[in-house]
Amino acid sequence: MVRLESPLTRELLRLLDGTRDRAALPAALAARMANDTALIPPGEPARPASWWREHLETRIDEGLAQVVRLALLVA
Repeated sequence: MVRLESPLTRELLRLLDGTRDRAALPAALAARMANDTALIPPGEPARPASWWREHLETRIDEGLAQVVRLALLVA
């Protein structure tokens, strides 16, 4: 059993179903962050998808590295 503390990482993992390439992940994750307030970190205001996409771009690789370290994704 694996526990992912970050809602952002959990949502990224859900998006890794083989239907998106690396370039499509930021837009898909940003859309989910903009539409589901449960995914927003505590204390963060609701923001549009464009804001999330810009700010998530660099974090996507961190999230992918985390799921690889946990052996949930093969590099």
